[in-house]
Amino acid sequence: PHLTENKVELFLDNDIILKLASIGLLQKIETIFNVESSSIFILPTAKHYIRNSKNVKDKYSTKIINDCLDIIKKYSSIPDNYIDEKIIESLSDIPGIDSGEQILFSVKHKTNDFLILTGDKRALIHLWEAQGVESIKLALSGKIASLEWIMLKLLESENFDLLSGQIKAANFCGDQEIRIVFNQVDLTSEMAKNGLQSYLDDLKKHTGNLLYLF
Repeated sequence: PHLTENKVELFLDNDIILKLASIGLLQKIETIFNVESSSIFILPTAKHYIRNSKNVKDKYSTKIINDCLDIIKKYSSIPDNYIDEKIIESLSDIPGIDSGEQILFSVKHKTNDFLILTGDKRALIHLWEAQGVESIKLALSGKIASLEWIMLKLLESENFDLLSGQIKAANFCGDQEIRIVFNQVDLTSEMAKNGLQSYLDDLKKHTGNLLYLF
């Protein structure tokens, strides 16, 4: 299904918000997925976490944090009645899935037009490897857009030199894989694309059919 046909709802984890905001491209998700800001949901704790977390302050500049808070004002907090407590319970036994990802994986969707945008690869791998949560995996099949996939889309739409400059200036979004890809000597657009694609292929091997790859 292509995203232009229906109004899709996007659910973002804090990691993806910060990494995309660090390169000034968080709002681009509205273009990539053809949605308005009213269809974008963030964790109930997102604003508090981004404003107050010591980890965030150590990793990102005050300007990035403030820009980020400014943008997410337009997004909605996931309402309590969207969250399936039974699913949260099933997920809470799985190591490597933090409380934020538990909420994102537990949202009761009114339609099938939704995607979860996450930078937490570990949580995806742990979910896929977990036993006894087959119905959750089935519901999330093809519903997870990873940072690498979003970066590939940005490579298609943005000026390459500007994009790679922004990524380097933002300390590679604080992401190890992005650093390896964009810190290559004499980097070309093709090299960046191949690097991101190989990380995406590798993630796919460890996450079955969870990833959105259109």
